[in-house]
Amino acid sequence: MNPSPYSGEALKRSALHFLTGKAISAFLTLLIVLWLVRLLPVAEYGVYVTLVAGMELTFGIASLGLFWMAARYIPEYRLHASGVGLSRMATRLIVWHGASLLCFALVLHFSMGPLLASNDLASYRDAADLYLLVLLVEGLGRQIRESILGGLLQQSSAQLSQIVKNIAFIVMLALLTMSNSITLINVIKAELVASILAAAIALASLAQHLLAHREAVGDSDWQEPKTMEMWHTAIKMYLSEMLTMLYSPQIFVILIQRHLGLESAALFGFLRNLHEQIARYLPATLLMSLVRPKLVASYVSGGDMKELARNANLAGKLSLFVLLPLVAFAGVVGQEAIGLISGARFNQTGMLFFGFMLVLIPFSQRQILETVAIAAGQSSLCTRAALSGLLILPLIYVLLLENMGIWAAIISLGVGHLAFNGVLLIGMSSKVGYQADFAGFRKLVVSALAAYLVALPLMAINLVIVKLVGAGLLVAVVFLIVAYITKPFAEDERTKINRLINRRLFVW
Repeated sequence: MNPSPYSGEALKRSALHFLTGKAISAFLTLLIVLWLVRLLPVAEYGVYVTLVAGMELTFGIASLGLFWMAARYIPEYRLHASGVGLSRMATRLIVWHGASLLCFALVLHFSMGPLLASNDLASYRDAADLYLLVLLVEGLGRQIRESILGGLLQQSSAQLSQIVKNIAFIVMLALLTMSNSITLINVIKAELVASILAAAIALASLAQHLLAHREAVGDSDWQEPKTMEMWHTAIKMYLSEMLTMLYSPQIFVILIQRHLGLESAALFGFLRNLHEQIARYLPATLLMSLVRPKLVASYVSGGDMKELARNANLAGKLSLFVLLPLVAFAGVVGQEAIGLISGARFNQTGMLFFGFMLVLIPFSQRQILETVAIAAGQSSLCTRAALSGLLILPLIYVLLLENMGIWAAIISLGVGHLAFNGVLLIGMSSKVGYQADFAGFRKLVVSALAAYLVALPLMAINLVIVKLVGAGLLVAVVFLIVAYITKPFAEDERTKINRLINRRLFVW
């Protein structure tokens, strides 16, 4: 009998590839972010982050909920469908997403003139048109890499594609630097070539995997979900995403560029990039990206809500275990850290970085709650929670009118995530009996607050490197000591973590 494609052994193997790949990608992506902010003039960097924000915004609008369709149904097809059926499902996802991206790219191309003119960017028309090609290629590559290969636990191929993209981008940036030809257009060309290479690797890897399972017979007792049923799930999540997008960082980049200018957009874009890099590598994001197919597969096969809730709480607390010391560190020496890593481009912005870090606290829990809701068949709750986003755009406009500057966007982001999580928690508690571990969360917050207060006197040190290293060490040590005393993780959670790492090292 063939082992399950979502067995513990398969998950461990995928986890190894996933975490190794993510560690390499994290380093390479951070290198690109810090290098670009030094290479491009501030105005051109402001245009670049605006284009990236526009691309990310279009990804969300053009997704049509297909990411969640893949997250929900790819594991089910891999478990129960024939090889031909699985190939057909993967092909449909790629064609639907590709067609949607193409339609939106054409609409943007023909409306680009007025869009750029309304934001005082008319002189960058060539760069914007070229970036539409990046949108098409990168959008399709992400769909294959993250939705389909990820759902099939083919993390070795997915991570290889991303690593190759980053390396290719870095190599081309190095060549442009050596030839003294760093311009916005050339940076976009380099990104386009890197995205094409990565998408080709992802597509070839998927084709190879599907061909290897082409002869699989499938489960004769299984009934293939109807297309309308799958679209019903996708559209619910799509509506949630659209409402949430009203207060997304991408929208705020465009609003800030329009109301506060390119320099403010460059600063907000830089801080947003750091914010997203940290968010992407939090345990909640990593674990949910990795184990989402396993959770959905097990729940589809008759899983237990209590077990799902326990796993979700564990992922949430692990994220805060990593995030909260970083928040405390940013509160103490954020200004010095931003000045150092931006090459002194953005001095006196440490409190803004601290604000972004605080926003990560509710954001770190959001993806977990969404995954629990969709696995439990409660995707409509996500749409209901996202309705709170209708209040956020008026909020940011009021704050901008009150001359809050970039703080207007940061405050609005935080309020939006808090409102979403609150509505979703109340709904899941009443409908499916989901219980968050608030006691464990409080203990982690207390540990971080203690670390912040103990490290605060280090702000008086003048030498930047000494201050950064000293604050980092002191925050980490105090946080771990207080967490060891308060024990935010239950005994069974510590056992589960130690079993995963094959060492009795986790004692908190």
